[in-house]
Amino acid sequence: MSDEEALFRESRNTMRRLRHALRTPIGQIVGYSELLQEEAQESGREDTIPDLERIRQAALSLLRLVDEMLGGEPSAAAEAGAGGGLCAHAAAWPGHRAAGAAPR
Repeated sequence: MSDEEALFRESRNTMRRLRHALRTPIGQIVGYSELLQEEAQESGREDTIPDLERIRQAALSLLRLVDEMLGGEPSAAAEAGAGGGLCAHAAAWPGHRAAGAAPR
């Protein structure tokens, strides 16, 4: 393997790690903001929903930017954009609990 090939592979691996390191917490922000929106609706705190939606939209914009700048397939969350429902990343959030579930 030539020096150029080794450098290319190392660069590509670094980009993959960086992409993953950025996407994971951003995906958690998307999921957690969706969870908070659902809880706000259920508890009658609709006044917080627009702010939570702005947070979600900003995070989705960051996911799209990471996908564009660092390559790779766009995430389902970034492609869905305005789609509703709890993002798969929310379930991975350490403090996540299902709606109506007792606190841990």
